Amino acid sequence: QWDEAKKELFFHTKALGYHARMWLRLNSEFKSESGKVMFSVVRDVFKGLSGELKLRELSSRNSEVTLEANYFYNEVPIPQVFLDFGLEMVLQKMAARMRGYIEEKYKKRKP
Repeated sequence: QWDEAKKELFFHTKALGYHARMWLRLNSEFKSESGKVMFSVVRDVFKGLSGELKLRELSSRNSEVTLEANYFYNEVPIPQVFLDFGLEMVLQKMAARMRGYIEEKYKKRKP
């Protein structure tokens, strides 16, 4: 769900039966040439987390996507098991799905 006026994206993740919902505010100055999207979580789980998603073309057929984020907290708003091993697993699964989606869209594009 995208709120154009606020430049906010609703993000819902689910893993091992746990749901995390959050609103991310995206940098309204995003330009595709820079390949960067700045974001911050403004509501719900992980409020206060901020970071940057970077896209970099490696070749005409390959790109690299990196995610860098910072989150300062006193108490983690998710079960400890996710910090121990689940978060890495969730991010790997998310990356694989994202890659599959992009590859499928690429195959269907018009030359």
